[in-house]
Amino acid sequence: MDKIFIGASYNHYHPENENSKDSLAAYLFEELNKYANFEIKPWWDEKTIKPGVDFFKRLIELSGICDFGIFILSNEHTDMSTIRNIYLSNDNVYIEMGMFIAKKGVDKTIFIIDKELKIPSDFSGLKVQQYDFSKKDDFKKPLNHIIDRINDVKKKQKNNIEYNNFKLYLNHRTNNYILNHNSTIQYWNSKLAYVGLDAAKAWFNIESNPNYLTNSYKSKFREFLKNDVKPITMNIKNVVSLGSGIGTLDQIIVRNCDFDAIKYIPVEINPYLAYKALDNITNNTQNIQASYAIIDDFEAEISQLSHFLSKALVLKEEESLFTFLGGTFCNIDNPDTFLNEFSKLIDNNDYLLIDGFTINIEGKDCYDNNSDLEKRLKGDIIKPLLIEAIINKFKSSVKFQNNKIAKEFMSLSEKKRIECLFYNNKYINVQVIESKGNFIYIFKFKIHNYDTDQSSTIYKVKRYTFNNFKNKVSDYFIIDNTINIKIAEGLYKTTFFCKTKTNNNE
Repeated sequence: MDKIFIGASYNHYHPENENSKDSLAAYLFEELNKYANFEIKPWWDEKTIKPGVDFFKRLIELSGICDFGIFILSNEHTDMSTIRNIYLSNDNVYIEMGMFIAKKGVDKTIFIIDKELKIPSDFSGLKVQQYDFSKKDDFKKPLNHIIDRINDVKKKQKNNIEYNNFKLYLNHRTNNYILNHNSTIQYWNSKLAYVGLDAAKAWFNIESNPNYLTNSYKSKFREFLKNDVKPITMNIKNVVSLGSGIGTLDQIIVRNCDFDAIKYIPVEINPYLAYKALDNITNNTQNIQASYAIIDDFEAEISQLSHFLSKALVLKEEESLFTFLGGTFCNIDNPDTFLNEFSKLIDNNDYLLIDGFTINIEGKDCYDNNSDLEKRLKGDIIKPLLIEAIINKFKSSVKFQNNKIAKEFMSLSEKKRIECLFYNNKYINVQVIESKGNFIYIFKFKIHNYDTDQSSTIYKVKRYTFNNFKNKVSDYFIIDNTINIKIAEGLYKTTFFCKTKTNNNE
């Protein structure tokens, strides 16, 4: 039996509210109770939430107990912050709905919205339907919508095993190197910062930090997809994400895909991050048909990845969108070699979204590399990554294991490592290289305190001039649209939407 919670405002419906007896909530409660396989738990029923009980604690419990949540967003009040009348729903209903989405995902959280209501921008891509709450004769439409949604979810759970049990494909050689701390990986630079469970937790915390991907950034990115990318990619059937992280930006992308049966395929060096991305996308978007993950070093194994995708997961005739986001391009060691190989991976009916950190936008040179570096050293984002890279170097490198400074650092507590990482240049040296207007920051661990030339590189990050980044990408792809989003003074995140050079129809 499916337990179904119904949430609405007091003004819309409550048994004590005489004016609400003919409301949509009352109708749905009555009609849904007629189904033998439903147990309806409306918010106004004392059996659902007893008087005196902490409402939100109980709601958290209900979001776990119930199989579905129905939330009725009725016209409650006018937004006085604007001159125009914009109708909004009760704030509490939005909060309750958000709690259910966090627990059950968007598939199992059903919102029934008044046609006069302002749709929140975060609902973009969810194919929201609105209804006329003033016409009782039309109440059957939202009822049918609810029944159809419940049946669709149950059918998907029953028939689509891949949806519920993600398939992970692993490059055994790469993963054996990582699991056994093979000496080969001691020569990895930035990649070592993303290897292992602790590294996955560190990156999860970074990507979840609202200061990393701000609401303003996500809003501008969403508008870019909607206005400049979506009109061209109406029939995308596969989203393949290189270096997906936990899939925050991929979620926005998938929601903007019109096709109803998307395959989502993150390609990650860290299986824990790939799993988080899969879980995030499948639980928070409605148009996922199946999900897979490929665990591999996509920088070094791009040719193998190309062969595997074309043979196993992606049909040649299907349109695919490849994404390479999060500034990962600025960490790789050989960007030109990578782009050359990457261009061979993409078929002539595929597309690419790629981003990078850029400076000197439109010739306006207000970038201060010293200020940028200082912010990175003092901030909380870079430190956990550097520490994970050092730990993985220590596990795989005899040179580190036999070094006094490295052993001293490894003996420190986690808190002390964070505090001492940049203290008095004892452990870390930062080399800054400027070339053709680009800046490269190389973080090195001091294997020998007196000889920085023998230090080992643990992390690299680049800042490209806009023109240099554009030229690199345009050597292998046709740039169709661009957005530059400012993330700090003089520093931007530039995203290019590209076609392959063989799929240009101009």
